[in-house]
Amino acid sequence: MWLSCTSVRCATPIPAAAIPFPPLDFKLFPIHHRWSLGGNPEYQFKPVESVANRFGSFIIISDAKDRPQPAGVNPTRAPNCVLDINGIFPNYILDVAESGYFTYHVWPLAVDRSVWEVRAYFPKPSNAGERFAQEFNRIIFRDTIMEDGSTLEQTQTVLASGAKTHFMFQDEELLLRHDNKVLRDFVDRA
Repeated sequence: MWLSCTSVRCATPIPAAAIPFPPLDFKLFPIHHRWSLGGNPEYQFKPVESVANRFGSFIIISDAKDRPQPAGVNPTRAPNCVLDINGIFPNYILDVAESGYFTYHVWPLAVDRSVWEVRAYFPKPSNAGERFAQEFNRIIFRDTIMEDGSTLEQTQTVLASGAKTHFMFQDEELLLRHDNKVLRDFVDRA
């Protein structure tokens, strides 16, 4: 059974100033996509974050703007870039950050169940500071993923209730709309 998804334009446009961290860039490919995510440039690091960030940032905005970034990362060269999310059809996400990358594989098991595999990758540290930064960033990443997973579980519970027959995608959900169309086109061709 398909979940009926409808694209909706906001009746009242949301002023850019009301979106605290608007996306920096979207790129849609025939079946894949990329999204560059910005962070809060006014964010003040806690003391331990500041120490870790001197040796490498992973999913929080870096205050070390003079460090070179890998090719392909932050295509807009925005100073508040956090990471680039690359969706690879059908079930793979590759997220590239300043000091490493992480991947998601989503393996459907049933209409209402999936296995979500998440892995983080870091280069071999060259000193104790880099090792500390990697371990610190692993914990920040773990906590962020747990928050995302909780949101997904709650959304699935609502969808499974049957109380809603349509799931409305707003303007900001461009990548979800794209994924839904690519999947629908793929299944319709089968």
